[in-house]
Amino acid sequence: MTLEQTLLFYKLMTPSDQNKIAKEIGKLTNENLNSKTVILRPKHVISFMSNILETRNLVVHNNRVLDYKCSRNTPYIKELHTVYEIQPKEGRQDIFNVFVVMRCFLTKNQFAKLHNILRKRVRKLKNELNTISYNEVLSSLGFPEDWHDISTLSQNNE
Repeated sequence: MTLEQTLLFYKLMTPSDQNKIAKEIGKLTNENLNSKTVILRPKHVISFMSNILETRNLVVHNNRVLDYKCSRNTPYIKELHTVYEIQPKEGRQDIFNVFVVMRCFLTKNQFAKLHNILRKRVRKLKNELNTISYNEVLSSLGFPEDWHDISTLSQNNE
């Protein structure tokens, strides 16, 4: 199934089934964040998946990602968003926030790989970009200034 088909399938499920799946995604999120308190609801899953799908479609069709805002402002999940110093009143519609919510759908190791690859590519961009500041590019995607200077996440080489 495609991501779009998966999202539609999830939306058409009974509320009971949606809750069961949201609970499982919440367990994965808790594992990834070393937490026990994240409780995801179907509205969270739908919102997160919608923005992931929107971003995926944007990239696949070679559309502009700089300054892009997804149509949904995803719900604030304290345990997830405080890791990235995202405040409840801030918008959560940019590419950085799509990256953040990927932590709910990937295993700890998969997310670490994504994080580390992205970090490496931003470092490369910093070294090769001459016309504008790399922080302007990061900012236009919603990433914090000098985001690439944070440490790598531990990963297995699976």
